[in-house]
Amino acid sequence: MTYIIRGQWGLNREGFFRSDPWFLVSDFKIIEHGFGKPPAGIKTTFAGDGLIIPGLVNSHTHTELSHLKNKIIGGNGVHGFASNIMKQPKPQISEVVEMAKNEVENAALRGTFYFADISNDPEFIVLMKNYFNNRVNIQSLQFLELLGFREPFDQRRMQMAESFFNSHVLDGDIRRDIRVTPHSVYGSSPDIMKYIQGKNKKIISIHALEDPDEINLFNKKGKTFDFLNSIGQYAQHDDFNEKNYVLYLKKYFRDVEKLLMVHLAFADDGLLKQMKIDLPQSAIVLCHRSNDFLGYERSNWQSLTTSSLPLLIGTDSAATCPDISVLDEILSIIKKDKMPENVLWKSAAYNSYDYFNIASGEIPWFLFRDTTPDVSTLENVHAIDIVQL
Repeated sequence: MTYIIRGQWGLNREGFFRSDPWFLVSDFKIIEHGFGKPPAGIKTTFAGDGLIIPGLVNSHTHTELSHLKNKIIGGNGVHGFASNIMKQPKPQISEVVEMAKNEVENAALRGTFYFADISNDPEFIVLMKNYFNNRVNIQSLQFLELLGFREPFDQRRMQMAESFFNSHVLDGDIRRDIRVTPHSVYGSSPDIMKYIQGKNKKIISIHALEDPDEINLFNKKGKTFDFLNSIGQYAQHDDFNEKNYVLYLKKYFRDVEKLLMVHLAFADDGLLKQMKIDLPQSAIVLCHRSNDFLGYERSNWQSLTTSSLPLLIGTDSAATCPDISVLDEILSIIKKDKMPENVLWKSAAYNSYDYFNIASGEIPWFLFRDTTPDVSTLENVHAIDIVQL
């Protein structure tokens, strides 16, 4: 069945709300949309008053940490956060999965439909992959993250990954869809980087310059260095000799098709320009509420706004955020008045579709009933799939 849905307000490709959107639906999928006068001669229905927004993309989250919601004290930086996590008891895997699914469902009620989800636990990944595969109108890209900065910890993680990807538990589709990825420059050893280099040429997700002292690791100083020492994870690596953050990553990931650089809270103009030259396949993933929770004040808003690298939006985890809703992430940033609203909408939607190669026919559109381009009206309003009206 083919028909047209008309609305009051819709989001255009530049991230601005425009009046009189229309959507051509065929076989329960939106195959074309525009503004103004729709194609003639086709049955038309009206969705109702309010904003119609395309499904939003969470480009970085850790749903496996959902069980830590409201249990971690903020304001203590990455190292205080990591220390807190290590002290927390972990529930049974079934409980962790149920809490993760609950966070995903709550985010879906607010219009998030795609989750780039990073986990350290193979069993959790398989259980969540089965959930995502069977959930209508929700998509995922899942990563197995390898943590370990010195032997034997890094070797164990690589052995675990080998066992996981060779396991009979994984069918062909799941094995192909899950990507192995590092945690960070300070959390994953050069041996892990080399291992991933040989295993994953498609897409990498890495925490990058979330902490101001991360770049000092190359010089054996700073809080990152001190923290690794305190937990017995520091080792001197010859690969650090060049002492250049971007060139170090280029050594391993120059041939990767896509590179999600998550956070970059302390990347200056010079580093962003160097990334464009040496790692042009990179995208910047902004996770504002997580940085704020950790006690970091971002100073490069303007640089991110004007960077020629694509900007995407993530939430990190429910351990550092009230939720994993991209809409609520956007509203939080808008309240800071640090970045144009249209840049944020474009980042969470169209930039993300292009970067993750999400086909237009796979993108749901949601009505937020009785809302207006004054985004304060979006608070606490649930998304309604317009095709299901």
